[in-house]
Amino acid sequence: MYRCNECDKEFEEPVRCAIMSGEFWGAPFTEYGDTCPYCKSEYISEIKYYCDCCNYKIAEGETYYETDDGSIFCEDCISKKEA
Repeated sequence: MYRCNECDKEFEEPVRCAIMSGEFWGAPFTEYGDTCPYCKSEYISEIKYYCDCCNYKIAEGETYYETDDGSIFCEDCISKKEA
């Protein structure tokens, strides 16, 4: 599962698209990358974990907390527990 960091929509698989094409030292090239199927943004993140408290989908690069028993919490839920 993936999430777009621009339009905030979730999707199963990113779309593989040509991001840049041109010429390098006389040879043509095309660079491909993964994009959002909705807004075509390149800023997508793979959802790695689910919060055990609120079921929030934690994407790569986001902060999460893992307890000794293996439970995973998002930032919002861990701050609720500390309050």
